[in-house]
Amino acid sequence: MVPVSLYDELEIRRPRSKPVGQGRLKVFCDHPMVPSGRRNLAYQAASLLLRKKRVEGPVHIRIRKRILDSNDRRRVKKAAGPAA
Repeated sequence: MVPVSLYDELEIRRPRSKPVGQGRLKVFCDHPMVPSGRRNLAYQAASLLLRKKRVEGPVHIRIRKRILDSNDRRRVKKAAGPAA
């Protein structure tokens, strides 16, 4: 068995202007198997929150999928340098 780290990085932004022809909520992901529209769980949660809190204007969510095995973690730790 090999330990792995599974996590996502989420970036939520409110762009200054609404692009023409775009909806008010957009989800982008760096993994090709992750849906980017209404089927995405982050989209559904954000949509509900925006509606309940009556937030106006566009919101963009960027999802970065991160899956690290023990070799990846060693490389990240080595690149970070010695702990202070």
